[in-house]
Amino acid sequence: RHATACGATTALSAMEKMMRKNCMRVVDMYAKIDADGDGAVDASELRKALKKCGLYLSKADVRGLVRFFDVDGDGLVECEELESAIKSFRRFSWQKDEIAVLLRGVKSINICERCESAEDVFGLKK
Repeated sequence: RHATACGATTALSAMEKMMRKNCMRVVDMYAKIDADGDGAVDASELRKALKKCGLYLSKADVRGLVRFFDVDGDGLVECEELESAIKSFRRFSWQKDEIAVLLRGVKSINICERCESAEDVFGLKK
């Protein structure tokens, strides 16, 4: 939910499309985003890259994205952080489609009657 709320899913989707279109790996795209070559992407660099992907976000929205991607809390996005976010986005995208296919045949079953919690629904350990 947080990824959708802060616009990360939209941004990651646009970056993913750009990488596919240009046959780029995450590290290749990151090198292009990191305009000054210091190994860290700030909000300004990310905003320029997103514009190239066709996303025109406000400075505040881009700062929110940086906070979402920034795992270590230094206010910058390192390549590993962006790569991790893209991998999570890909997993989410693939699983979302698989779950939708699986649920097509069981729309009439009330999951809540069979399971007591979300952990039960998704087979997660408590």
